[in-house]
Amino acid sequence: MKLFAVSLAYLASVSYAFCPLQTPTPQANSALNLFGGKKDGEAKDDAGGPGGLLGNLAMLKKAQEIQQKKAAIEKELGEMVFSGKSENEKVTANLKYIASKNPMDPQPEYGVDSFDFDDDWYNDAAPDDLSSGILEAYRAGIMVCQEESQTKFETIAKDVQAMFQGVAGAPGGEAPGGEAPAPQE
Repeated sequence: MKLFAVSLAYLASVSYAFCPLQTPTPQANSALNLFGGKKDGEAKDDAGGPGGLLGNLAMLKKAQEIQQKKAAIEKELGEMVFSGKSENEKVTANLKYIASKNPMDPQPEYGVDSFDFDDDWYNDAAPDDLSSGILEAYRAGIMVCQEESQTKFETIAKDVQAMFQGVAGAPGGEAPGGEAPAPQE
């Protein structure tokens, strides 16, 4: 039985040894025109324009400028202290904005700097009242911090929007695909 299996394997390998190799058939030049290659009569624009080399360099510079503005705003927010009060205004939470260091998770954190309590209320309050007052003040502080950061980051959002409008062309111009940009409402 073993001899039969070995001889069968040997015959199968020998029969493939003398077969002609399968050569791949030459393909058309479609591989050269992948991803929207140059069309007939269209000049390649390496010197400038939205898709050219100078256009890419301008986009890179604008992106670096936006990154620098973002870092400056985050530094400014990090130096500020945001205060939130509980509903009965007996507890005040003072929070700090902590910028995210992880680019995969850009959400900032909020660190507690201090809590301020009304002394009379603090001495008479039950633990449940204290915890609910602290939680309310903390949430209010986060809301104040988020509103302030949102107003400061609106300038960056406008810069990014202007940058992408520059790529699509000026109002009334043409986008890189030859289409007119959508009208602003």
